[in-house]
Amino acid sequence: MLLRWRAGFFFYSLIMPAYSSPLALRDYLKPYLRLLGAWRRRHLYAFCRSVLQSRSSILSRSGRTRLRRRRRGKVICRSRIVDWVKTMSSLLDHLPWKDFQSVHERRLRERQVQWTMIIHDTSDIAKPWAEKLEGLSTVHDGSTGALITGYTFCLSVGVGREAWDIHPIAAALLNPHEKGCTSQNNAFKKQIGEIISAEIGRDLLHVFDRGFDDEKWFSFLDTEKIAWMIRLKDNRIVTFRGERHSLETVAETILHEGSLRSGDCLYARSDIGITITHDGTGRTITPEIRTYALIAVRRPQFLSPMLLLVNGGVKDLREAVRLYGKYLDRWDEEDCIRFLKQSLKTEQMQLRTFEKLRRFLQLQMLLVDFLLREYDKGVRPPGADLREILLRGIEGDTRILSPYLLADHIGESLLHDQRQRDPDLAHRASPQLSLLPIMDTE
Repeated sequence: MLLRWRAGFFFYSLIMPAYSSPLALRDYLKPYLRLLGAWRRRHLYAFCRSVLQSRSSILSRSGRTRLRRRRRGKVICRSRIVDWVKTMSSLLDHLPWKDFQSVHERRLRERQVQWTMIIHDTSDIAKPWAEKLEGLSTVHDGSTGALITGYTFCLSVGVGREAWDIHPIAAALLNPHEKGCTSQNNAFKKQIGEIISAEIGRDLLHVFDRGFDDEKWFSFLDTEKIAWMIRLKDNRIVTFRGERHSLETVAETILHEGSLRSGDCLYARSDIGITITHDGTGRTITPEIRTYALIAVRRPQFLSPMLLLVNGGVKDLREAVRLYGKYLDRWDEEDCIRFLKQSLKTEQMQLRTFEKLRRFLQLQMLLVDFLLREYDKGVRPPGADLREILLRGIEGDTRILSPYLLADHIGESLLHDQRQRDPDLAHRASPQLSLLPIMDTE
């Protein structure tokens, strides 16, 4: 639903003028600007506005957007772009990031009343041609399945009651070569612990993908005393009715014995026991069997059932269906990752130090939160069924189906002739995310 809505929104933005005022960005940034002196306040606002206008993570492109002005029908630069890049790059080092995070968390605490869950997942930032950037490692490209050079980041988002209601909570870029870095799992555990400590999501359902199917994660999440759901792999051995069986066999058994039909899917639920030999920190403990609820879901387009583990008793199968529906909402978060990467060109970050890369990602997370808050969620714009139409012909290719890339191609096609008639258009950013009007400095 969210992806379909996004496709319509961006297609709509290609043919209709943007109405958001720069005052909207200033109002959103006010709590952060108040933490700064006059010099940094002006530069942070200009920087954020430039990144949004240029829709790029390359500072020089942001500089071109910010510094240009018109004189006698021509576009010129007010000052050297190199100076702009140096100034904005230095700004990333001197912002009070802990105070910024506190402001963001305060806003999230006010919003979370309307949330239904928090979704946690990892993603990658591809840098296939990079060689000397600090902190590079081998990552898994989710789009192609290949191992590439890049960065891994941990993302946590809150999901509201409506399909498009997404709230970025935290995004942490990982440097495996950093002193004190032990593993990706420990870094993500630290992030989740900080979120819970900030009183965000303690009473909500926390959802995880198959990469978190590990007893150490079960122990850690139980220690945090939160409700969680994890999608399981099918190669686990569990205790079922006092005997040891493969998880796949248990799922087939409970689906055969009795299930609830909802549309084309069958659901079944049963308590299972999982042997825990490590605590949340990874230390070995006396083995114990903990009882969790297994929800098996059979979908007609897949041979194997989907397996979901919940750390708490589910009252009935209808409750299992409700939880399964919530789990499907996790794809909103996948779309949020695409939104982050493709709307502000996260993978184009070309700063020299890892710390600046990390800070730039944090700043982008705040800008994405601003964009998500700016959308008119009550109106379904023209073209909202665009992705559904495309699905019929190219289902399964997430790179082609991405509405942001699609909007880029359509936008370039629509503006090609206009650029030839109006040379000034050649210097404008693609209108895909131009929520703010182009700045004139005359």
